[in-house]
Amino acid sequence: MRIDGLKATISTLPDRTKTTDFVPLNATRQGLIRLTKFPDSDAVVEFLDHSGERPDIGPGESVVITAADDVLTDRMIRALASIHLGLRELENGYTAADSRMIEEGFVIGRVHGNPVWVKTEGCLTIVLGNEDVSGLPSNPNEPATIVAFGQTDARLVFLADELETALTALDTGLITNSFQPQGNVTLVGSKGNRRLH
Repeated sequence: MRIDGLKATISTLPDRTKTTDFVPLNATRQGLIRLTKFPDSDAVVEFLDHSGERPDIGPGESVVITAADDVLTDRMIRALASIHLGLRELENGYTAADSRMIEEGFVIGRVHGNPVWVKTEGCLTIVLGNEDVSGLPSNPNEPATIVAFGQTDARLVFLADELETALTALDTGLITNSFQPQGNVTLVGSKGNRRLH
């Protein structure tokens, strides 16, 4: 994988795990972005500080990718390089949305083969995708859908006018407080309107 502005050093471990360290060519901040691809096709993209360790700053320093492909890994490398190394020139049209999700502690999972953001909130699993949950949101201004589920067959679906509305619903507890283990709930949200249907 090649990304202009980053020098890549690749190594393969005995178990066929492959690591690629991306170091900025012209960095004002020290550190690197490491991509680790496992033989089962999962991957981790993480920020490592100048000592080669995770700085343990909390959410936003790594993202796990289930069934990683080159497009997703490229997006996550660019997002982490923007967040931690200040390399705004590496940003593409997806970086603003991806950075926001990484900073919120989401990882990338799959639903029906499509990549989605996944996070655990208490006893709920939160899945966040684009409007029809067929992929990741491309930018912060496009519609997003949250599907929350627990240990029963019940689902909560939150249809948001944009990504930030969906994240606000999570941050304020609207999703966790509205979940009903006995049945399905649909919420529709916009910047000025959050109502239960």
